[in-house]
Amino acid sequence: MRFPYPVFAGTDQVSFNLIKALSENNEVTLISHVRSKENIADVPILKNYCKEVITVQFPNPKTFLGRLWKRFKREFLLFFCLIPREFSDYTSKELGKVIKKKLKEEKYDFVQIEYFYAGKYQKYIKDAISVILSNDAYFITAYQIFKFKKRLKSKIVSFFEYLAIKRYELKMYKKFNWVFFISKKDEEIIKELIPGLTKTRVIPLGFEIKDNFKGEEEIKKSLIFVGGMRAYFNIDAMLFFCKDIFPLIEKEVPDVKLYIVGESPGEAIKSLSLKNNIFVTGSVPDVKPFINKCEIFIAPLRIGTGIKTKIIEALACGKPIVTTSICVQGLEVENGKHIIIADEPESFAKKVIELLKNSNMRKELSRNAQKLFYERYELNSVKNKIQKIYSDILMHERAGA
Repeated sequence: MRFPYPVFAGTDQVSFNLIKALSENNEVTLISHVRSKENIADVPILKNYCKEVITVQFPNPKTFLGRLWKRFKREFLLFFCLIPREFSDYTSKELGKVIKKKLKEEKYDFVQIEYFYAGKYQKYIKDAISVILSNDAYFITAYQIFKFKKRLKSKIVSFFEYLAIKRYELKMYKKFNWVFFISKKDEEIIKELIPGLTKTRVIPLGFEIKDNFKGEEEIKKSLIFVGGMRAYFNIDAMLFFCKDIFPLIEKEVPDVKLYIVGESPGEAIKSLSLKNNIFVTGSVPDVKPFINKCEIFIAPLRIGTGIKTKIIEALACGKPIVTTSICVQGLEVENGKHIIIADEPESFAKKVIELLKNSNMRKELSRNAQKLFYERYELNSVKNKIQKIYSDILMHERAGA
């Protein structure tokens, strides 16, 4: 799995808070790749919640020929074997060896794998209940990406990626004793595609927000988008927003400002900051201070499945949110009460303009958003439900043994 700290991506939020919830009444061992010295420095934070944290340095080729061979192998596996690029990008023999050794040395009640591409490690699970956690039905996202691609070459490549991901993802779900989802909709989609898949559960999402930085003064007429810029759906969202929506807002609110916060922005995103009212921050230690300093949280995503944790984070901060319907799939939100939903550029711009000009409306949405967070998504309100899912499954499996 991806090392879940610092919390940059939504999947980090899910993993880190799930570890927190389970650690109260269970002993948790974390085995994960690390890609940097910073990750290793953060191991003590995870040890606050885990009995043991085992890290494996991801094996990046050090020579030009090594990198060239890896790239060739990656493309060969995609086009001739329909094996997703994620298989090459995020898994390794080294991690597999560590998992195999650890499972031989110690007994566990559960062994949980995160991300479909890491399902390859299931073959090492012999005596424990095997679980795979699906953060989203990623093959649907891959298909949406294929549809949005314009150039012929990109379209062909993305179609192969979609076919490979769908084939591999559905194959992996069949191998595990249990499949966990974070979205009810994703569970329904997968169960429809895999007849006989009955051992599934939807895991409640719980987030812990310790600091809300409410004392900081908001920047007037400011918008914020939060998202890791390695993810295509976040890149697409910002390019789409800045091209088709932001100019409509500027016509009515000329001094509006946009903050784009997220790790690894590429040149396409960085170039947006050539405008003097668009600010691209890159990676930041914590997104919450940035969220709280802006008046409105936007999430104009056109692609994606699963639950978009950025929305939950904005609810926690009590921010007025304008988003597309894709972003609220699986969330218990009411349009107009907790959040504003708009799917077309004109309607999205209109709702943002309305909020920028109406402080009372912003305050009402803010109150409702934060109230909903503490009722449905705050870690303390859901951790008992999370723990019960695992304990019930353990009792069920032992009774059937």
